[in-house]
Amino acid sequence: MGQTTGNWFITPGTPTFGSANGKQFIAKLLPDLSNYVYSTVFGTNSATPNISPVAFLVDRCENVYISGWGGYIGSIDANNIYRSAGTSGLPVTPDAFKSNTDGRDFYFFVLKRDATSQLFGSFFGENNPPAQGGTDHVDGGTSRFDKNGVIYQAICGNCKLGLPTAPVYPTTPGAYATVNNSNDCNLTMLKIAMNLAGVQSNIQSSINGVPKDTAGCVPLTV
Repeated sequence: MGQTTGNWFITPGTPTFGSANGKQFIAKLLPDLSNYVYSTVFGTNSATPNISPVAFLVDRCENVYISGWGGYIGSIDANNIYRSAGTSGLPVTPDAFKSNTDGRDFYFFVLKRDATSQLFGSFFGENNPPAQGGTDHVDGGTSRFDKNGVIYQAICGNCKLGLPTAPVYPTTPGAYATVNNSNDCNLTMLKIAMNLAGVQSNIQSSINGVPKDTAGCVPLTV
């Protein structure tokens, strides 16, 4: 998984999901690295990548999960020096928890096994007027997926950056803190379970009723 500013190829001859000229790629190699099992891209038809990937997972069902952030940070990076195309136009699914974006958001993406389709797509973050822009962002290396497809993400967000009030940042009832009492940014955190079908399934073998047993004498009940 990574970024490109070129034209990464989509595996020919297979029902592979892909977005023409997308600048984020996902590829699966054979065990001996001699060839691709599949290769595909996602994103908008832009000259530069939409997001900076910050977390990656292949779950037990071989679905691929990606978390990333795209855009620029209001007045701090008004010239977009990192050349991010931003999150506008990235595809979302009907079960997205945030379907609209100010172009400067987090993006969660799940690719179905063998790259056959997009299982999930959603934005997360502040949703601010264009004149104000988004301020939430990531500094890298601050998020993880667990094996069940749950994302744990740390975000530099709710930044005032000279504004009279902090932008509206989504929080949940009973959260430790829901208001930024500083004059700058806060560390914001989230945990989201994707709950995709099959991920929670955990087939386990047993012999004569003993879980994970691997040997016994006949007759055996497996």
